[in-house]
Amino acid sequence: DVCSSDLENAGMRLYHAAYLVGGKKPSLATVLSPIIQRFRQELHKAEKKPAALFFFLSDGEFSSYQFSPFKQQLEELGVVIISCYLSKHDYTHNYRILHGTSEDYWSEEAQALWQFASVVDIPEQELLALTKRGWHIEKNARFFLQINHSAMLTDLLAVLLQERQRSL
Repeated sequence: DVCSSDLENAGMRLYHAAYLVGGKKPSLATVLSPIIQRFRQELHKAEKKPAALFFFLSDGEFSSYQFSPFKQQLEELGVVIISCYLSKHDYTHNYRILHGTSEDYWSEEAQALWQFASVVDIPEQELLALTKRGWHIEKNARFFLQINHSAMLTDLLAVLLQERQRSL
């Protein structure tokens, strides 16, 4: 299991943000602007630049799907976006796959969250570690997961943190 000491040993800190909405769809700016500001503050004051991973867990229900300006700001800061879609419908039949394209039969929310996810650009040893654990990584894959199965997130996080810890 991944714990806070693993994060600290890997030169990372884990921050979390939660936004609860009572009965209406929030705007992306309401949800993402404070998170981007927090990344700016934390990365600015860090002595050495830590690996910045943003786990965005969402049902994708927002008042709009204009993720691109927020994605651009996060990626300019060096933040890797791992977009985790929570839905009662199973869109991904192979749970250990990082998709290179969104599928036509996916909901608008799933497609928007796939677009928001960062392209997989990780060191070869991390790719090998994932494939050894049974992951399939398509060409031009993005860090998009349907997270109805928590083992997927645990597995991906364990590999990313373990490999970053080894490289320190």
